[in-house]
Amino acid sequence: MPIRINCQFMDASPMLVNWKFDTANMRDQFTISGYIKNLPAVDITPFIKPYMNITATGTITSLDYDFKGNNDIMNGKFRITHKDLKVTLLDKETKQKKKFLSGVANLLVKKDSQKFPESVDVYVERNKERSFFNMYWKGIEDGLKKTLLIIKI
Repeated sequence: MPIRINCQFMDASPMLVNWKFDTANMRDQFTISGYIKNLPAVDITPFIKPYMNITATGTITSLDYDFKGNNDIMNGKFRITHKDLKVTLLDKETKQKKKFLSGVANLLVKKDSQKFPESVDVYVERNKERSFFNMYWKGIEDGLKKTLLIIKI
């Protein structure tokens, strides 16, 4: 069953998602691909702040992914290009800016993507107590970490 979503992500950027799966497949095999273009990083704050305790400024010029998986794992390719990216780390409890750690984080985050690898491999094992969408988000998160951080974690 194919699902095609064409929308405005966070009311700020064009987003397209293609999700294919067979409801009769016992392994829950699927493919999901998509892209987001010209997204001001500040517009993803409502999404990343509660999950990652960070805010961001700059521009995500493109974010593309092509994943496949099943009930156990998801893998595929992830690519992001960005410019003038800056992050602010927030205290988990007070949500106040962690000045020193934000400064260190910005030394570790690639400000611009122009001279860095275009795509990375993503691999996520599914937590069976969580939904498909949790695994999907973990795939995006894995891709973001691998492409945006100067050091590998």
